[in-house]
This record gives sequence, C-alpha cells and structure tokens, in this order.
Amino acid sequence: MKDIILSLIIPVYNTEQYIDRCLDSAVCQRHEGMEIIIVNDGSTDGSLNIINKYIDIYDNIFLINLPENKSVGYARNAGLQKAKGKYIGFIDSDDWMDINAYDLMVMQLDNYDADIAVCGVKNEYPNSKNNEYRYHYAGKKILSNNCALNILTKNIDMGVSISSIVCNKLFKRNLLTKYSINFPVNSYNEDDYFTFLSFIYAQKIIIVPDCYYHYYQRTNSITHTFSKKHIDDLFSTFNVLKQRLIEQQRYSAFENEYYSFLNKCLVFVLSIMFKTEQNDIIQKRYIQYTLEVFLKYFTLSDLVTHLDTMQIKRYLNLL
Repeated sequence: MKDIILSLIIPVYNTEQYIDRCLDSAVCQRHEGMEIIIVNDGSTDGSLNIINKYIDIYDNIFLINLPENKSVGYARNAGLQKAKGKYIGFIDSDDWMDINAYDLMVMQLDNYDADIAVCGVKNEYPNSKNNEYRYHYAGKKILSNNCALNILTKNIDMGVSISSIVCNKLFKRNLLTKYSINFPVNSYNEDDYFTFLSFIYAQKIIIVPDCYYHYYQRTNSITHTFSKKHIDDLFSTFNVLKQRLIEQQRYSAFENEYYSFLNKCLVFVLSIMFKTEQNDIIQKRYIQYTLEVFLKYFTLSDLVTHLDTMQIKRYLNLL
C-alpha cells in the first residue's frame, strides 16, 4: 500500500441497519492512500458479519474487534492507537460522507499547511429524502486557533458557527500525538473535550466550503433522549478538561473560552431536556439536579461570574 495520507476511524456498535451506507461512502472515496479502521465495539447484532464482507473485498480496511461494548470514546482511542495516516478522520457508522469529501479536505489541508479542516453538515432523517443544513459554509476561511476557539465556544459572535462534533473534521495526526489528545471514555461530551483541546493546540484551522457530512437523526440517539447521565457527563468532562488546562498552564489564557463553551454545552443539554421531557415537575427536578452536580465541581462564584443566565433563558425561550 502507498504512504497512508488519511486514517478514517469508524466505531461500530449495533448498526447493522445503517453500516452498509456508511462503509459504501468510505470505500468510494476518491482519495488514494487511505486506510479505514473499523472498531467493532462489542456489537451483538449482525454488524460484524457485514464488516467482514467489506474486509474480504477491500484491502485497505482493518478491523479492531473489541470483545465487549466500551463506548464511542474508547473505540475511537483504539483506532487512534493504530492509525498511521498524516491526517485523522472520524465517521459514525450510521452517518455517511460525500464521496469526494476527504479528497477535497486533504487538498485544502496540504495547500494551506493547516492542522484541522472543518466542513459543513447536513441533517438527514429516517424514511425521507429530505435533509437540512446544520452547518453550512459558503466560502473558504483560514482561521487562527484563537479565532476558531471564539467561534466554537460562542465567546464572540463572528457570524458563523462551528460544531464540536469531530466527524465533520480532519485532524493532523502529529497534532494529536504531540499533545496526547484523546477522547474521554464513556462520556456524552467526548467530542466537546476533543475538539476544544485540538483547537487550543492547533495553529491554523481551515473552513472548507459546502457540506460533506450527512448526520443521520435517529430517534433513539442521545440528542433525542435524556437522562441524568447527560448532566453528569457534562460537568465531569468539563472538570477533567479544566484540570488538563491547569496542568498544561493554559487555563488562565483560555478561561473565558472555557466558560463560554461550558455555557454553550449546558444550554444544549438543557434544550434536550426541555424537548424530550414535557412534565413540568420532572423538568424542575432536572434543573435542581443540574445545580447540584454543577456545585460538585464548581463554586457559586464560578456560577455568578461565568455562566450567562440571560443567554440560557434566551436560548430556552423562557423569558
């Protein structure tokens, strides 16, 4: 096989209904020098049988078979340990990419010597040909890490948004290895942690025009259900992120972005709660629990100083 330019990591857990579509989009990419690392995360359905059919046909597919379900973060970390490419990409096994996506994104990374490339995202829905833009970029933009962080965290309104999801991005592998950037395990907020750290350490981030990533909206996904784990994971992951920044002596430089990002992610978690739980009494219990968990990791001074309660109310239409 030629030099590996791109390692595409695909964690799989019980997605036999969708994985063909995902893998077809991966193997049809025009980019040469691509390895596809599939991490079967203890699937109990027919996913592994489908994966093996692709392995029999394509010699650039490699399988990591975990004996039991560990989590998306664990599976991605396992893929990162095996990856050899200059660039790293991720795709969830129920989603798919346009067939020329990685070719175009790698070209932009090479041309501008950037560390991270970001493309737009389309929401896709079951039993429908309809889709809608989730993130859409009409033109190419070259961003410094400070600029990209301000956009990611909504610390400053710059007229565009960047999601923390990792699947619409390519990362330079040297960036991830140099700064030991991995995913937290068994957390709903693994993408938030990974992307925030990557943006801090990156020198240059490029926004690639148009939408290549197709984000399938399953009714049983974590954005369509809610539990206390959403709250627990949010604050515990941000606590780990804070300790990492302190240890690396970067917390004071990025304190505003950190709390702005926490505020953004908290709004997202609460919006899921209000959308999925209509009982007023249960809503209040979740809000009380949110405050209790917050105070496990942060202080009242942090709450008063950094969290924008007016913004939370506006986002949730509670005014």
